[in-house]
Amino acid sequence: MECLPLVRVASIASVASLLVMSHDSSQGPVIPKVRYIGRSNTAHLALAKSLFERGRHGQALSEIDAVLRESPELSTAHMLKGLILARLADYEAALPCLETAVRLDETLAAACLALSYVRLELQNVNGALAAAEQAVAAEPDNSNAYLMLGDSLVALARAEDAIAAYREVLRHNSLETVARYKLARLLAEVGREPEAFDEVLKAQRMNPLNPEHRLLLGDLLRGRGRYDEAVQEYKLAAELQQKKGTAYARIGDTYLEQGFKSEALGAYRVALRRDPKQVQCYVGIGRIQLAAGRIAEAIDMARGALAIDARLPAALALLAEAERSETAG
Repeated sequence: MECLPLVRVASIASVASLLVMSHDSSQGPVIPKVRYIGRSNTAHLALAKSLFERGRHGQALSEIDAVLRESPELSTAHMLKGLILARLADYEAALPCLETAVRLDETLAAACLALSYVRLELQNVNGALAAAEQAVAAEPDNSNAYLMLGDSLVALARAEDAIAAYREVLRHNSLETVARYKLARLLAEVGREPEAFDEVLKAQRMNPLNPEHRLLLGDLLRGRGRYDEAVQEYKLAAELQQKKGTAYARIGDTYLEQGFKSEALGAYRVALRRDPKQVQCYVGIGRIQLAAGRIAEAIDMARGALAIDARLPAALALLAEAERSETAG
């Protein structure tokens, strides 16, 4: 099985960091609640962690299964197995392991966090929220618990509660850039742009090499009509994401908003060379072609967008408008 990258979803990084690691990293890796585990089991779990880190996933799981045959009520073994399976994106298999770990020890915050993440991946949003709340109850000072709580609340469209959860993350750890970025993005979505602007600037100062921060700042600048600054932020993001077309797609949108069609067309084409599935680029190019009277090309662009996203409103509107122009012509 292929191992997920740690940054796939921000919260998985938080969960993965709990993979048999001490809260005090200076002490090195330890088994959580090691005082409850026999010496043989401790060795098996330590070996399992080491094997997993070396990519020997099957052997790691075999070591854990050996522990569970001897000690089936050992919550940390169930948790470790669930964490490894979650890192391997085998969420269906991870779920019962983590549920068992939490049932055996409801104060095991690491297991609660992982369970919340896995449930969220399996679209059990209410279950994810319940597990995140349990993690907060188990460790009220754990910033990762509030981060997972915020993610669960976002999935439930409870924006104001999610904002409060992300602020709680920052109250416990002001250097947590993931939570600050998520807070900024959410504030922007609910129309609280001045607050969003402040938060994304703080996030960017702490991590200037994060392209997502640059993209969000560009969006906020563009919303204020500060187009040149927005384009500059998008270009910086593009340098940091040289294989992605997102930044150039937004550059194209920014130019198109200003009526700079030639510049917009060039940016869209760069975006599509980087990523042919940048759907908004097809719509943008189609709009430019339609305005120039090139109706067939506009229809082709609309259909190209719909081949990627059959329900995209902007593409449906473009196609309908182009087809009306074709009929009228």
